[in-house]
Amino acid sequence: MRQLVCVACSSILLVVVGGCQEPPREVREISVIDGDSLGISTVTISGSVNSLPVWSLAETPLLEISGDAEPFLGRVGQVAFLGDDGLLIDDAQSAQLRAFAGDGTVLRLLAGPGDGPGEIRALSQLSSTSGDTIYSFDVRQERITVFAPDGTLLTTIPIRPGSAGPGTFARRAWGLGSDRYLVQGEALATEDSGPYSDPPQRVVRDEVIGLLGEEGTEVHSPLRFPGSYKVRHAGGSAGSPFSNLPFVAVNADRILHGSGLSYELVVRDLDLQPTLVIRWADWLEPLTAARLEDLRAPMAASLHELRAIAPERADGLMDALFHPAVVPEALPALGTALLDENGRIWVQRFRPSEDLRFALTGSHHQWQQEDLWHVLDADGHPLAQIQLPPNTRLLAVRHDRVAVVTRDQVDVEHVRVLAIGVDSTAR
Repeated sequence: MRQLVCVACSSILLVVVGGCQEPPREVREISVIDGDSLGISTVTISGSVNSLPVWSLAETPLLEISGDAEPFLGRVGQVAFLGDDGLLIDDAQSAQLRAFAGDGTVLRLLAGPGDGPGEIRALSQLSSTSGDTIYSFDVRQERITVFAPDGTLLTTIPIRPGSAGPGTFARRAWGLGSDRYLVQGEALATEDSGPYSDPPQRVVRDEVIGLLGEEGTEVHSPLRFPGSYKVRHAGGSAGSPFSNLPFVAVNADRILHGSGLSYELVVRDLDLQPTLVIRWADWLEPLTAARLEDLRAPMAASLHELRAIAPERADGLMDALFHPAVVPEALPALGTALLDENGRIWVQRFRPSEDLRFALTGSHHQWQQEDLWHVLDADGHPLAQIQLPPNTRLLAVRHDRVAVVTRDQVDVEHVRVLAIGVDSTAR
């Protein structure tokens, strides 16, 4: 059964309590078709995201952890909400994980640097349950560490190479209760060990999600979807500023994933059974010759340090990454996505990094992505758009607030919790 839905009306209900009033003409540009395919709900969206209502972020934070005050933040890694008001903050520079109260005071130091039980090296995932049990995944140590709400170390679960399927290594992991864990991994491509290539070629890696039991044993066959790619060329191998960024998000009762290549979001239950597929038509931005030329100059300029030392290497890298054999016809659709406790989906648009130093190290996942987000409700219907302030990245959402990291003029990072305001106007 297919049904045309007035998304504008469902959005305005967030602003006006009562019946569906006549929306502005711009909002009517968005339409949704609900359907069903073999028992899986489908949502097909069309229209411009810019016609959605705008949700604003408050200028005054509800909570702020300043990077230039004790305990001082070097480089913010993972952030998660703790309860309704507190925060978990991972300082990736010092390898310290702290819990903060709603007034900004430090509740406790949960973990410090090291390889022993309860110690950390490089967290790539951090989350807490509704009861404030804390799960962290250390990508360098390949293990999940579970803390009680009072900070007591409960257990450590090793996540060994191949746990998400043969030839894979884990990048992130989540706790799904007391005896099950979700692992997101990357599968090595056969070309990874091959000779360097001239002309350049893409080396595509599959992204894998697997479900593990209490002892880290497989309880569900791993699922694969398109991952990101690297460019192999005569001078070596490099990340591409035009590569997609596959993502996985988890809340208390659902799992979301996508490749980022196209606007397709897949929602699954905690047994990995698909329940909803969301697609947005006509989303992709063609990567035209003019667009490439606009990007090439700032990317080349960002390699000034390498060019001063090895100009031929810098020029060879630029030629490889902009070679027709590896440049896609269209930009990837999405950067990443988040889930909140209400099941809403927060979606970020992709943009290529204009600084190749970030793109080559993967740091563009954090700072070089688009600051335009939009929000879908739990059924996949568009609700609103959000424009982040400059030098801000969104890391976590809870109910009516977001946790963001900002960077000031001297590159000091600060963590802020901001209230979400609802505005009925479109951009």
